[in-house]
Amino acid sequence: MKVGRVAIIGRPNVGKSTLLNKMIGQKISIVSNKPNTTRIMVDGVLTTKDYQIIFYDTPGIHKARERINKLMVKQSENVLDIADIIYFIVTPGDFLGYETKKILELIQKSTLPKLLLINKIDAYKREDVINTANRLYKSSPFDYVLPISALIDKNLDSLLSITIPFLKECDPIIDKEVITTVGNKIIIAEFVREQIYRLTTEEIPYNILVECEELYEKPDGSLSATVIVNVHRTSQKGIIIGKNGEVIKKIRIHAKKNLEDLFECKVYLDLWVKIRNNWMVDKECLRIQGLI
Repeated sequence: MKVGRVAIIGRPNVGKSTLLNKMIGQKISIVSNKPNTTRIMVDGVLTTKDYQIIFYDTPGIHKARERINKLMVKQSENVLDIADIIYFIVTPGDFLGYETKKILELIQKSTLPKLLLINKIDAYKREDVINTANRLYKSSPFDYVLPISALIDKNLDSLLSITIPFLKECDPIIDKEVITTVGNKIIIAEFVREQIYRLTTEEIPYNILVECEELYEKPDGSLSATVIVNVHRTSQKGIIIGKNGEVIKKIRIHAKKNLEDLFECKVYLDLWVKIRNNWMVDKECLRIQGLI
């Protein structure tokens, strides 16, 4: 059997999470149109009778100032130590700013096979795609350059065909039934956080800590989860709850639907909003999120 680990890296908002979800055919990693939605590294496992690929979706590499952001970037850098292949994903028109240069510096030091993926080609002109490919290919030696659209499955079959020859022959690393090694509590918290990113604006999405405090399976096979949304201030609590509880109701409904699709069972989701000051620098809070 052919087996390998693929690191998906790039700056924020280039479509890394969408690519992982499409490659394994299952929503595992959360997505939104806001940058830095991904806080922790998430893996997705694609297993067939001939090969097994573990894809790692990573936080976007950016100029980090806060400790939490520095830990996010560190996760993205560390994934190169366990990977066998690198997917560097960009979008047409990307220029050589801080984020892109930082990633190029990282991958230039690596001896791993490198694939430059130019994503979202469905939303850009062909000349923008070609110009980006030419500019970045000159900056670093890539084994392949491939234009794709993760959103509409454009060229993803080709990406898989290119990837397989780089895999190693060995026994499977992960049981064939497993699609992610991320714990259920973390997945539930992440799916709730995704809806907060989608339904709130400004600083709110970046000032929340979501924790699945309790999870158990009922006798009928359904799951019951208690999830705490921690915020900094009373005003933020009011925004998350919304007038007459409308916002938190929408968060629960959409998160519950996605979780039931993933777990293929009924999910009972109980949401609470609490005030927890300075969670961004609290070691226990960072541990809860899987950052330390």
